[in-house]
Amino acid sequence: MPRPPHITRVREYPLHPLCGRHLVLDRRSLNHTTPEIDPAKLRPVEWMPKVPILDQSNLDAQGIDVAQLLPGAPAAKELGSCTGNGATYALSAVLDSGRLEEIGLHTSDSVAAEEFAIRWYSGGTQEDQWRDVEYPVTDCGSSGLGVSRYGKARGWFDNYRTATSALGVLSALQTGPVILGLPWHRQFFEPDHNGFIDSAGWERSPLDGGHEVCGAVLETLRLTSGGDVDLDRTVLALPNSWSPSWGIDGWFRMRLSTYQTLRREVDVYQFRLAA
Repeated sequence: MPRPPHITRVREYPLHPLCGRHLVLDRRSLNHTTPEIDPAKLRPVEWMPKVPILDQSNLDAQGIDVAQLLPGAPAAKELGSCTGNGATYALSAVLDSGRLEEIGLHTSDSVAAEEFAIRWYSGGTQEDQWRDVEYPVTDCGSSGLGVSRYGKARGWFDNYRTATSALGVLSALQTGPVILGLPWHRQFFEPDHNGFIDSAGWERSPLDGGHEVCGAVLETLRLTSGGDVDLDRTVLALPNSWSPSWGIDGWFRMRLSTYQTLRREVDVYQFRLAA
């Protein structure tokens, strides 16, 4: 399929059973970036998802039959639906409970929420206009842009904007959660005892795929003596979608310096409601 002219960059990552995110950048999104604010005005914040921890890694154990959920889908015990999962977390933090029930995202049922995420993942693959394949025919992965476009088209939120710098990410988090797509290194699969995926040496571990997560909590914020953000000591907390048994109750931590190192391979979107 010819790439649309507004798509400026595509990077496809190796498909991993638990990682299905690709990097797709749209030049038009740069017109809707998060305004960066004075670091002195930043505060730790949390935007807790209203859904339980999701699990794309043990579908059969949850009784999720993807062939029944999406006709034409081949049977699968796990699915590269991380873009839909990260987006589902973010949306559940943005909308109130009544609106979530209206759109079919049931916050008290982890299985129903995972099924919602899988449908969103499928919709994201349909919005990814840079290739011919889509899910449910192929578990091909999707992009943060694709799921953002799909959610907006469904009317679940009014618009979305991006962040393209460390300060931009922190600025966005002052007003709501973000979805964050990043290259996933092998060491990231095993957080340390404090939940950090980026302990020393992670840069030397192999790249296993691309993964989408929800930036839900700015847990620790530190500034340097000069008033800039101290990237090494500023920490995000993020829910993952590999069951509550992974990491710390399904969550992990990441230093902002890791975002900065990976920045050219990261994309960040924030769902916005009209004022």
